[in-house]
Parts: sequence; structure tokens; C-alpha cells
Amino acid sequence: MVKPSFNRNPLYRQVADYLREELAAKGRPGERLESEEKLAERFSVSLITVREALRLLAGEGVIERRHGKGTFVADRRRDGWVAVLIERDIAHPHASFFHMRVAQEVRRLLEEAGTPVKLYIGRLRPGERPGVLTCREFLADLANERLSGVAAIDVYPHGSWIDELRSRKLPLVATTSGKYGHALEMDRQRLVSEGVGRLVAGGRRRLAMIGWDGDEPGERQGATYRTLFRRALDEHGLAMREAWVRTDLHPAGAGAGWEQFRELWAAGTPHPDGLLVCDDLLFRDAATAILDLGIKVPDTLMVASHANRGSGSFCPFPVEKFEMDPDGAAGRLVELLQEAMAGGLPESSHEFYPMNHIPASPVGELRERTDRK
Repeated sequence: MVKPSFNRNPLYRQVADYLREELAAKGRPGERLESEEKLAERFSVSLITVREALRLLAGEGVIERRHGKGTFVADRRRDGWVAVLIERDIAHPHASFFHMRVAQEVRRLLEEAGTPVKLYIGRLRPGERPGVLTCREFLADLANERLSGVAAIDVYPHGSWIDELRSRKLPLVATTSGKYGHALEMDRQRLVSEGVGRLVAGGRRRLAMIGWDGDEPGERQGATYRTLFRRALDEHGLAMREAWVRTDLHPAGAGAGWEQFRELWAAGTPHPDGLLVCDDLLFRDAATAILDLGIKVPDTLMVASHANRGSGSFCPFPVEKFEMDPDGAAGRLVELLQEAMAGGLPESSHEFYPMNHIPASPVGELRERTDRK
């Protein structure tokens, strides 16, 4: 082997610097290093110099020296913490209640289990999608090997962080599919299929839909809301009217649901007699438009919508709700992460958030549940 070129610093520090970089690039936790004699031979230095270099690295936590057994690459993850990473700016007025609640609950559950945990928050506004991760503190702690695992909440798997995380073989679970090995997400197909089914069961034949298809469909169950809606209508022998399907405005945009509903309602007569809304933020705005136009629900228009348990939102008229449970999602996410950290998960797994159908009720009973554990 070619001897490294050393200069300036004391010889033992130069050996330590070289070994530190070498282990960071290709060392595996628990891997045994060469003997002191072989290291001395490789670097053409004395045993005293090698021992001083190893003493320095052991003090930094890079290696572990076990009496009578040798020197091993330290598993620094044992002294680290689990990162709960949410890339979106939670201070934004249109931040997702669901993802904020999941992040908070994941942190709480891990703390109760005695697992060191730290919450990381990015600066990404709803609707934005940059090519790099915005949470610099997370990137710094990842580079410094301070993490033992990661729960990624609504984070795109950019190469700016996912590649390094994988190279370090850190356990990772996430709330979006795509390049993640272990993911938990909303079952879009079930939401659309059951939503359409409830509207048809209510005697509705002219169905409209509002949703958001801005995410990459190839990474999210392979189909857009528009495609899923067409399939569901086909199953019931119903035709899809393009003017009654709106999926082009991000839910966090001001008045997005209001604008989408006004457009489909203005498409001409006859009007739709059933509406499926695939996002709770879009429903909030669409409900305002329905009230503004004086449409009677459910007499003139029957409505089914996605909802989030515990959000505290209010439905001004009877709605068939398909409710996601963020606390249930957080609980399952923690279970998956604990299994991954214990080495008990397969290479990949994919599950969906818990979802319950809640039949339409009188207006006075429609306030979202806010019970907490």
C-alpha cells in the first residue's frame, strides 16, 4: 500500500486524521480494525505513534478499544437520538394539521418510551418543493453522526440528505411513498372508491370531485385523483364530466377550494348532485362557496370529504366524512421505526393511515372530535 504523505502536524495526529477520514468513508459500526502492528507497518511509523493516534480517536468516540479483543469502529448511533423531521414551516397559516399532529405525537411517544428524540423543522412553505432539504440543523447532525434513526414527516427524499442517510444505514420511516423503504401514507384509492360509493348509495348520479394532483403520481400509488375518480365512476356505470373534476390548485393556496367549486358549479346545467372533496383544506374553502351560492345540502348536493380527527374544524352542513387519525398514524410510525432500529423490518414496507367513515349527522353534531390521550 502507498504510504500517505504526512506533514505539518505531529505524526500521531496525521495518522489519526487519515484513519478518521478512512473510517468515515467506509468503516462499518462494530468492524474490527487492523492490529497496532499492522497499522504501524502500513503507515511506516512506530507503535507508540499508532497508540497515540488510536487514543485520540477513542477520545473522540470514533473507535472503541476493548481490552483483550482489539479496536473496533464505534457505533455512534447508540449515543445519538431519533430525528423527527418535518420539512414544512409549521408557522405557516395553511400548514397541515395532520402532519403537525403526527410529528408532535411521534415525539411524545418516543419520549415516553425513553428514546432520545429531537424535532427538526424546515422552512418550506406549503406548495413549495425545492431540490434540497431546508433544515440545516438536521443536515449538520446527520453529517456529524448524531442520529440513531429518522421519522420523516411530509419530506421529499432529496438526494441532499437521503443518500447520506442511506450510506450511514440509519433506520428511516416516512409518511410519503416513493424512494423510502418504509412508508405510511393516505390510501387515495380507498378514499375515492368509498367516497364515490357513499354518494351513489345516496342516490346521486352526477358526481363532481375536488382534489390535488400536484404530487408525482408515479411515487404516490401510481395514479392521480382524476384517474382514480374515473375508475370509481366506471365501476358504477357513471360517466365523468371533465368540467366537474378540479385537481389543479394546491390545498394551501388561499381560496383554492372556493375557486375550484365555483368553477365546476358554473360549468352549466344540470349541476352535479354529488361532490367528493379529497382534502380537508379544500373542503373548508369549498364549503364557503356552497354557502355563498345558497346550495342546499344534502337536498340539492350531497357532499363527502376527507377529514382529520382532532382538527377542531366545523362542517356547516351534513357531510359524509372519511376521517384520518393522526394519532393512530403516529403510533404505527413509531412501531415501524422501533422495529427498523431493532433490525426487525424487511427491506421495504408500505402501509396506509387509519381511516374511518363517519356518516353525515345533523349540523349540531358535526364538530370534529378533539379527544386526546
